[in-house]
Amino acid sequence: MTVRGEMGAEVTKERGRVHGLAVRSTDLTRYLDLFLACAIGGVLGNRFFLVLTGYPQVGNGTLHISHAIWGGAMMLTALVAAIAFVAPSARGFVAVLGGAGFGWFVDELGKFITRDVNYFFKPTLALIYVVFIALYLAFRALERRRYRADEALMNALEAVKAAAVGRLDEGARLRALALLEQTCADEPLAAPVADLLRQVPTVRPPAPSRFAQVRSRALSVYERWTVRRGFRFVIATFFVVLAAFDVLQILLLRLHSGGFHGFTQWATAVSSLLSLTFIIIGACLMARARLAAFRWFELGVLVSIFVTQVFLFEDHQLAAVLDLLVTIVVWVALRSAIRLEELARGVHESYRDRRRAALGEDDPSLAEWEDLPETLRTSNRDQAAHFVQKLDAVHCAAVRYSGNEAPPFVFTPTEVEVLARMEHERWCAERARQGWTQGPRRDPEQRTTPYLVDWHELAENVRDLDRDAVREMPAQLARSGLAVVRLDTPATSR
Repeated sequence: MTVRGEMGAEVTKERGRVHGLAVRSTDLTRYLDLFLACAIGGVLGNRFFLVLTGYPQVGNGTLHISHAIWGGAMMLTALVAAIAFVAPSARGFVAVLGGAGFGWFVDELGKFITRDVNYFFKPTLALIYVVFIALYLAFRALERRRYRADEALMNALEAVKAAAVGRLDEGARLRALALLEQTCADEPLAAPVADLLRQVPTVRPPAPSRFAQVRSRALSVYERWTVRRGFRFVIATFFVVLAAFDVLQILLLRLHSGGFHGFTQWATAVSSLLSLTFIIIGACLMARARLAAFRWFELGVLVSIFVTQVFLFEDHQLAAVLDLLVTIVVWVALRSAIRLEELARGVHESYRDRRRAALGEDDPSLAEWEDLPETLRTSNRDQAAHFVQKLDAVHCAAVRYSGNEAPPFVFTPTEVEVLARMEHERWCAERARQGWTQGPRRDPEQRTTPYLVDWHELAENVRDLDRDAVREMPAQLARSGLAVVRLDTPATSR
């Protein structure tokens, strides 16, 4: 073997060793976010408890048992559990206990970095918040990297282990199989592991959480509100007022205390003004480009979360928690609105592809999204928001998947009929809300259509429009990183 060949072999061997030590789990987002949430809860819960109880001490005149010790004990227990017990049974326990322990530990940061061991060192909360931001960004960076072949294979084996203890649901199996097919289809072990994974039993996914149910209802209310007169003005005004209130609050506080003193106060004012600027840009775009406006709003909110809030914690201490909670709630709601808008655009593009030949380019319903009448945009949003109800009706669900393309999914003929009827009923209700009436011909100007009738009164070619719409649901969801999975075995063949 040549010197270059020997060096190449050594590099390959070392790279394999590094990869073997860094095999990521496809569940890393769920458990790392759980770890982070428990850590934040540990800090806030501990701080509020100490404030309410007058800072009690565990010990005597000589000893003081710091809660950093309890946090270390919790992290030690989590570490032992991670080493001693087979995943995935211990992973949730490790995330919860380890996260809470880390929160208790990092809460003592002021003692670790000050000469006089000062727990009440004023910048401590801001520094802890920076630690959590850094962890969040690091977790997101781990999530965004593409999975390698060895990672796909190891995660498929993890799915088999989960099935052995009765904890594998259909969505998890689908994600594991899809990752195998996309990253290591040619690996010798891939085929037998995939065959085994297809044969293992699965359990039904857990029922939607209360948060998911509330979010679904809120999206439905939001979607119906988008067609109301003044919607865009109200949304733009809300974000501008929210950002302007923060700026005004900071300015008034500084004027009351005799002006700006120090870097922290100037940084708070500048970052809040930057956030307000982004939101004003979004408000100006709201009338003609809603998705772009939402993204500017999000940029303004993220500046508030990742920059302004750091200095607010340094200046206001625990009082800044309420402001942070309000900002995060607004961000979560805004992300949901952005996802609905993106999905609605996909629905419209599918409709244009299906109906261009029949309706002609001049039909207003085939316009580009930016030129589409608001009532028709709302119709697309309504159809996108209804996806969850349709999938639930045929015992299916949409799950996140890893990889470039979602696995293909085809509804059974019976499922297509059920969903097509549901789509027609949804369409009739949505048209009625917008003031459409039954008429001899379809007229978007007069809002009349001959199709506002019961399903059994429709001609077969009109029913086919609804059937085509539901058949395209899996592809439309795939554009948003979602794959359709069946929760029960279909009663009829495909």
